[in-house]
Amino acid sequence: MTDRTASGTAASQDDVRALLDSLPETLPCDEILAINSGSKSDIHTERTYEYNGWTFTLPPGVFKPGDTSRIVHDRLLDGTIPVKGRSYAAMGVGLGVEA
Repeated sequence: MTDRTASGTAASQDDVRALLDSLPETLPCDEILAINSGSKSDIHTERTYEYNGWTFTLPPGVFKPGDTSRIVHDRLLDGTIPVKGRSYAAMGVGLGVEA
């Protein structure tokens, strides 16, 4: 795995391991479902999500992106978050619009 920093240098395996070890544990599945299941939950149906003129189909079980995702989308599109020449791995991202 190669992780490039803003200066373009590769991070050491020790740096990568330290970062991964510093991340919090993932929430249990039932807690994630409880957080994302409101009284009008439609998580078990096929739905659509529209953003910036694009329409995405959400399969059953995939959460619809919320306000935080839209902020990230906007920052990726306006260049605030630079992506040129960088690699990006998306894991557990739901719909994955950012990727």
